[in-house]
Amino acid sequence: MGRRSKKSKKKKSHPAKSATSSSSKRSYSTTENAAYYFLAIVGLGLLILLIAGILDYVGVF
Repeated sequence: MGRRSKKSKKKKSHPAKSATSSSSKRSYSTTENAAYYFLAIVGLGLLILLIAGILDYVGVF
């Protein structure tokens, strides 16, 4: 019964939260996109360094 009452409350508050959640999701999407781009750039940089290191080792040997 407790869970059902909570679900009904969530459904009632859902339309009111939909506007705020959509705006928050938009802000989160922009921040998430920036974070993903930053992580992608860092990851590519690390991969390039690793590949350069492997090529250097192969060239030395």
